[in-house]
Amino acid sequence: LGREGEAGGLHVRQSPFDPKLMDIKFFDRDGSDLSVKQEKAIEQLFFREDFCRAKPDEVSEIVLPTHAQEYYRDGFLKNIDKEVIQETKYKVVIDYAFSSAALIFPQILGLCGCEVVSLNAYLNPEKVTKTHEEFNRSLEQLAHIVTTLKADIGFLFDTGGEKVFLVDEKGKIISAELALILISELVMRNNPGKKITCPLSVSRVIEEIASKYSVEVRRTALLPRYILDTARKEDLVFLGDGVGGFIFPAFQPAFDAMFASVKILELMAKTDIRLNRLTREIPKFKVLRQRVACPLDKKGRIMRELISETKDKKTELTEGIKIFYTPKDWILIIPDPEEACFHFWAEAEKEKFAQELLLEYQEKIKSLQSE
Repeated sequence: LGREGEAGGLHVRQSPFDPKLMDIKFFDRDGSDLSVKQEKAIEQLFFREDFCRAKPDEVSEIVLPTHAQEYYRDGFLKNIDKEVIQETKYKVVIDYAFSSAALIFPQILGLCGCEVVSLNAYLNPEKVTKTHEEFNRSLEQLAHIVTTLKADIGFLFDTGGEKVFLVDEKGKIISAELALILISELVMRNNPGKKITCPLSVSRVIEEIASKYSVEVRRTALLPRYILDTARKEDLVFLGDGVGGFIFPAFQPAFDAMFASVKILELMAKTDIRLNRLTREIPKFKVLRQRVACPLDKKGRIMRELISETKDKKTELTEGIKIFYTPKDWILIIPDPEEACFHFWAEAEKEKFAQELLLEYQEKIKSLQSE
């Protein structure tokens, strides 16, 4: 986006979370998500109907770019070491989740020499939306097939082909946050002395691992826009969002399940390690998460109160407020940009203290609401 002088773009889709809703995603001239402020401004204009409608003869033609798949495939293959993957002869199970990745990815995997078992590898507009229960069932089915076929890894794509979720060679489902830690470790082993980025909510274990490889870890806000902006502007080798999104900026500064999957295979091959063994090698961690309801009109005041009350503590205000009690004990509080709630993340050397932090700030939020 932006290479031909475009002012922006939009994408219309059925919501992946609610089959009764349609999403309209707007992008700026660089292909980034609009800021929350810009999105709210568009919503207000739309609901007020305070805009001029284009006349039929003023609507331009729709032009489809030619050879887009060929350009993508060629750029993809230039940014991976397919020879090292070919030598391993990995057996891979992929659940395409009826996404359009099934139209492109099989040929690329064939060039990488992988033995592939494909699931749901066709387009089905009725399967765009998945409930939380359906998503979990898909992961469990993938885990069962990986175990049965003695595959080296399993990948589950989202329907947009952006996020990828992992099952290790033992058939164990890897949580999204653990997946980020594991892939970060693989990246660090192959890129010592470089820089990576992850969100504020990710465990401090990632800094412990980075110290072994002289890698600098930069923290970013959780919203995809900030992660994508960082991918475009910073000299980084890897970014992750902690919820299935991985970015390798050398190829393109965007979430891409297909490229991430092959890059994971390449990193595994270069380090001669699979994910189950790697899981046993990293420090144990647990980040607790909670959601607390709060009226929309009170979130701003409550955030100001929290910032004022924690002036004597070490804090970080990149997004919401992250309060450090020690380098290893912290709580992150972020107001939801759309819904009437706050999100909490907490981590501590002793899990009991993390639970106490969640309870303390849950009661504080409730108390401040009643004032």
